Amino acid sequence: GLDTLPGYMKFFSYAMSCDAAQGASSEVQQEMRLEQCSAVTARRVLRHPKCVTHQLVGFMLMHERRCGDAAQVAAMTQQLHSRVVDELALDPFVHDAHLQRVLMLYWAGAPQRVEPVWINRLLRAQRADGSWSYEAPAYARWIWPEKLAPTADFHATAQGLLAIALALGSAADVDKACKAARA
Repeated sequence: GLDTLPGYMKFFSYAMSCDAAQGASSEVQQEMRLEQCSAVTARRVLRHPKCVTHQLVGFMLMHERRCGDAAQVAAMTQQLHSRVVDELALDPFVHDAHLQRVLMLYWAGAPQRVEPVWINRLLRAQRADGSWSYEAPAYARWIWPEKLAPTADFHATAQGLLAIALALGSAADVDKACKAARA
């Protein structure tokens, strides 16, 4: 059941169903607060690199399902877009969280906020076989080298492919990144 799921998945379930009982739970209420993810960008990037993107998925689903107060959902979404941009600007490493951040800006309605350099990094990180690896940031590889061998990763690859597909709708960004990658 839902009881065994992490809080962000309970938030997703609520956002997809708009079930009032789920929405009233303390875990879902906490996930819907901006304070759920640290206000300090560096702390988010280091400790919980996907917290903001997970929140953004929840609010994106709420918007699609017309769940909750539309003005509050829109305001929170805008704040989360800004947090994702801050995280991308701070964290230059392409790993699962980077792919997820770029993907979420496109998917959650802020493609104009994606910098060409972030797409360029995403394209340069693609492996010869077309996949992406988890490829953790250097600080994580230094701490846990035995756990972070750069092998193909389904989750990262799916996010990378979807980000590129969505970016194709913003051809100018993709064209700039491709030219930079070839240079």
